[in-house]
Amino acid sequence: MSKSANPFLRVLNNFEEAARQIVSAGSNPEELETIDILKNAIARFGQKYINDAEIDAASEIPPEAIKAAAEMGLFGISIEEQYDGAGLSMKATCSVIEALSRLDRSLGVSIGLHAGLGLRGLNYFGSRELKQTYLPRLASGELIACFSVTESEAGSDIASVRTTAIEDGDQLVINGSKIYATNGGFANLATIIARTPGLGGSRRGHSMILVPLDSPGIQRDSEEHKLGIKGSSTCSLHFEDVRVGIDHIIGTPARGLDHLNHVLSWGRTLMAAGCIGLARTAFERTLEQVTVRRQFNRMIGEFGMVRQMVADMRTRIHAMESVIRLCTQSEDQKPDSIGWESSVAKIYCSESAWQIADDTVQLHGGSGYIEETGVARLLRDCRITRIFEGANELLRFHMAAAAFSWKSEQFGQARPLSKMLDQSLSKLGGRFDSLLRRFAESLVSLKKKYGLKVFQRQMDQRRIADAAQGLYLMLALLARAQGELKSGRLTDEMLVWTEYSLTRSADLIEHSLGHIDSVQNELASRIAAGECERIGSPLKENIS
Repeated sequence: MSKSANPFLRVLNNFEEAARQIVSAGSNPEELETIDILKNAIARFGQKYINDAEIDAASEIPPEAIKAAAEMGLFGISIEEQYDGAGLSMKATCSVIEALSRLDRSLGVSIGLHAGLGLRGLNYFGSRELKQTYLPRLASGELIACFSVTESEAGSDIASVRTTAIEDGDQLVINGSKIYATNGGFANLATIIARTPGLGGSRRGHSMILVPLDSPGIQRDSEEHKLGIKGSSTCSLHFEDVRVGIDHIIGTPARGLDHLNHVLSWGRTLMAAGCIGLARTAFERTLEQVTVRRQFNRMIGEFGMVRQMVADMRTRIHAMESVIRLCTQSEDQKPDSIGWESSVAKIYCSESAWQIADDTVQLHGGSGYIEETGVARLLRDCRITRIFEGANELLRFHMAAAAFSWKSEQFGQARPLSKMLDQSLSKLGGRFDSLLRRFAESLVSLKKKYGLKVFQRQMDQRRIADAAQGLYLMLALLARAQGELKSGRLTDEMLVWTEYSLTRSADLIEHSLGHIDSVQNELASRIAAGECERIGSPLKENIS
């Protein structure tokens, strides 16, 4: 991600096209029609097969629901048509995962993992032979995919994986263990990352490998007992002298970590789309509550603080949808290009979904804390989204590192956004332009002051990442507003959502940039060091 091209220039230099495309949930009218058909079918499927309370209680998605989903073609949404899939774009795939997650988060995670992390390596990097062998059966749901990379000593630090795949003639011999494999309990195929010393001429390379899970030497542990998304399968996989053909390497041998970045960008983005589905469900529950629940002889929705919470929920959902659309259309135009943007989408959508779910519980009062009402389940289900597929703290570090690699003079090369917007939006665009210039100045100032040591200043990196995220969100919102205006669909309601979200984002950017190089960095570092020393584990370094 550190070599990422400047995402702001990418959009600003092609703003008219970005604004035109962002108004649609599909890449073209035909795909949009397919999405509508699928969403209607998913709604009917949900009424017949899905009860999220029962799935949570049983910690399992009913087999008949999985079978019905397969018959609907849901396991093939991201697979090319030539391999019997639906061939949907990334943008359209996200719309489907959002719809599934509205029904049940475990269902959304299971199918989303299959469609994204589970299949993307094979879809994009796999050989023709591997695709012909496996993709038609994966599209039909006969085979289910999982993605298994994390190990007990390799979470965020994926390069530290210990699982090995040693070349032996035309085969690889795999030894090691993976943890937290989503779909691992019932999947038929796993994409793994393993050390492959000597393969491809690389002494310490890692390769991406497709492993049939019925191979001898594979053991699956029992299901993990989780806080949320209990219906999804999560277990450990152990490999002892497992043999697969060397032709099951996905992509270039010893380039697995490079390929992984692309696969993760798909996984992060589809997971972020699932967060929108959860947020919409939570918001509907909130509207039901605030228009029925009465206190002091008034509906609670009439109180100012409640109105503000409702407004915050609705505008967050609009912003989540806008940033997903901008991110995905960039990937559909140029594959393997949204490592940075997918991190923005993942962080913003996961943290917004958490806030919306938490506010939903709050507005239900004591009943929100009772499992039978179902809103507590939404909170439990969304907590993992800030952790898996890249912990948000790690993603912020990578986002900031990428920002420091952008050439400062490039920020001034793009035409000001305010000049490309309709006159009714130009003032809002002017605030974006001003904040983008200030952001660029902050990057220059920090690099000049600290040089390479800037990468050790994680508290400032967080502020840079938060400011960058806010700016990309503003860009998505303004592109959406411009596109909706040009198509004649910008309602007064949507304009209010846009203004509210832009103000919130701009305030966050101002706060983040205003606290760079703050005395709070040193104070926070001292507090943490003191507390760790108090329990007999002093920190070795004092880096803020």
